[in-house]
Amino acid sequence: MDLRTALQFFKDIDNPRVRSPINPRLLDERPGENMQEELHVQEQAAAFFDQTELTKMTEFSFSESKNVEYKSFETNKLVQRVKEVLPLTVSAFANTDGGYLFIGLDEKKKQITGFKADENKLRELKCEIERCIQQLPVTHFCEEKQEIKYTCKFIPVSKSEDECSYVCALRVERFCCAVFAAEPDSWHVEDSCVKRFTTEEWVKVLIGSMPGSGREISN
Repeated sequence: MDLRTALQFFKDIDNPRVRSPINPRLLDERPGENMQEELHVQEQAAAFFDQTELTKMTEFSFSESKNVEYKSFETNKLVQRVKEVLPLTVSAFANTDGGYLFIGLDEKKKQITGFKADENKLRELKCEIERCIQQLPVTHFCEEKQEIKYTCKFIPVSKSEDECSYVCALRVERFCCAVFAAEPDSWHVEDSCVKRFTTEEWVKVLIGSMPGSGREISN
């Protein structure tokens, strides 16, 4: 969520305790024809998520959209690449209507490829996903102060008895308030020291800069 997106996000909030969804125009452009197509894609992704076993190199029918993404990473760089895409993807899903991320699907051929992994690798990947999501900065306007809700599972991909491959399926729920991909790259001077704004401090300044608040900031 950049400054422009965040400003629109908070302008759309009628009640400071209630979050309105981000206008899709302000998110990164993602494929998707219209609302009907988007709902169809989400239904297909949800059905795929519920699978208990997949077959290698078979094709899947759903496309990417603002609520569905899939990636195919090299096994030796799997954990690092997942850590790179999670902050933006999870925050975008959480700030709209939730979404699905699948790791182990070929984007170009739209085939199930999976990634090779043993139990230790799966455990490592699951821990990194959990750590990454827990570290995402959030700002609450509600009293419940819930955490980001998600479900992570590994779906076996069958080809032969000698090969253990999986698709990582991540479902992110819509968040109650606001999620950021990282702490804001914004600084201020306090007690003669240059300090970085925390997300909550930055949001307060942002809200205070809106028309009618008596303060303004420029991007």
